[in-house]
Amino acid sequence: MNLILSGEETQPLMFRKLLTSHDHDWLPFHQNPRSSEFWKGWPENPEKDCHQQFERVFEPYEKNLGGINAFLSRLL
Repeated sequence: MNLILSGEETQPLMFRKLLTSHDHDWLPFHQNPRSSEFWKGWPENPEKDCHQQFERVFEPYEKNLGGINAFLSRLL
């Protein structure tokens, strides 16, 4: 079952599959301490956190189990 919304669009959003090249786009999320204040077991190094997340993200894609949908705002 493919649960990826890649190619789907709504008026405010466009969906696409997350790519390995997006890791630098997620780094600011990991640099914000509030983004992981309730996560346990994560290292406290934002660059390492981001890299570790991206290592885990692609396994569901490879096994056709869904994955993370990246969405882009069309309003910006």
